[in-house]
Amino acid sequence: PEVMEDMISNPRHRDLETKEGVCTLEMDSTYLVYNLIDNGEYHGRLILGQPRQNYLARNSRILEKLAYFTTILLHRYGSLRVGSAAQNTLHSFFSDSLKGTVPSSQEIGELEQSTGWTESQNYLIAVFLPEHRLKKELYPPYLISQMEERWKGACAVDNQGTVVLLENLSVYGGLKKLDDFYQSLAYLVRDGLMIAGCSRPFTGLQELPQYFRQAQLSIEFGQKKDSTRWYFRFDDYGLDYLIQYGLGSFKPEQVCHPALLKLRDHDQEKNTSYYLTLYTFFRERYNMSRAAEKLYIHRSTFINRMERIEEIANLDLEDFNTRLYLGISFHLLKEPESGMQFPFYL
Repeated sequence: PEVMEDMISNPRHRDLETKEGVCTLEMDSTYLVYNLIDNGEYHGRLILGQPRQNYLARNSRILEKLAYFTTILLHRYGSLRVGSAAQNTLHSFFSDSLKGTVPSSQEIGELEQSTGWTESQNYLIAVFLPEHRLKKELYPPYLISQMEERWKGACAVDNQGTVVLLENLSVYGGLKKLDDFYQSLAYLVRDGLMIAGCSRPFTGLQELPQYFRQAQLSIEFGQKKDSTRWYFRFDDYGLDYLIQYGLGSFKPEQVCHPALLKLRDHDQEKNTSYYLTLYTFFRERYNMSRAAEKLYIHRSTFINRMERIEEIANLDLEDFNTRLYLGISFHLLKEPESGMQFPFYL
């Protein structure tokens, strides 16, 4: 992989794409290169190490013969990547979704039958770009194969010269392994001299364009605020987005503070009332005694609940931006009880 990454970052690598027949690429070593071109379109190349100059003629003939058979496969399959039928179905589905096509329930049902990917699973979208300070381009065919080998549950496609990844987090190992995924992502983008933008984790396959947009926005905001990072997460810039754009084309659940979604899910699963507890705390201007009174519980019980909320949702309620983001999010989301009016205080 290191040799390939050095090769891709070499300016001569792109310059040779229009060449026909066997040509040479000079780096630390000499490599023989044969471009695979079909109907004037570049699809990839075969590369052969050239250890000795006196073997040039022999190795050139070997490379030409390999290119002949590879071209036959290219004509037959339309691509150099002859994946499984399930993976090809995923690629087609994801590419169509990135163009704005909204899949029907029937199409999602057919996808589930052929691939096992369902509406109830958790997903994440990531967009990959060259590191902005380097004058280089991505090489999508190589990156796509690397990603799909690296991560279980990965479907990556070329989208106008950038690589876009749809990661099935349920297949990868569930949300509990999300930090492991981010760590592996950091290694990939750093070693490949790239940057990546990630959507927030989501459920279902009908709104992929919105989460693709989140991944793009994370790069937009991340490069302004955290330019030294290698990857950016939309959840780190949700407040910035709301301040600059409002809801835009998103639903409230897609841009609100993720802690509130976590609390709602926890309440539903464990039959607790942490969302209402936090909401009441905000409604009563952060006064624990009045909030406890409104909930008809003892103040010590309320304090225990708040400590548990901070633990579950990983919240720092003393942070101004956290309070601001939560306050806006409460306004956007449905109130926990009908008839409750929520005056917004900071």
